[in-house]
Amino acid sequence: MPFLWVLPLALYLASFILAFDHPRWYVRPLFIVALVALLPAMAFYVPSLNLHVAVPLYLAACFVACMFCHGELGALKPDPLHLTALLPDDFARRRARAVLVAILAPLALPVFRARDRAGPSCVLLV
Repeated sequence: MPFLWVLPLALYLASFILAFDHPRWYVRPLFIVALVALLPAMAFYVPSLNLHVAVPLYLAACFVACMFCHGELGALKPDPLHLTALLPDDFARRRARAVLVAILAPLALPVFRARDRAGPSCVLLV
């Protein structure tokens, strides 16, 4: 079974597409109830070798869990009219992070020079 990863990936991508397409696809109470019902069922079928039951159960739970996570993430996204308001704040945070990493971290943290040790260890490997 070399292509066993294709079905979970397809379900993951389908849930991503559905959750971010339109809010009508994600009905929160329905997916919460389905997730609460499927998680114990999955736990019950962990040691099962009955693949005719276990595989569809795991695939359904995978879709429901991915749809729940993507739906919650889609519900948190801002309105398209307000997206440009986030850009200056994001720009300021990135600049502050760059200053912290490039200037303050080397001053505050002990120096570890990996490149000084990399040359001799590469010679030893050859």
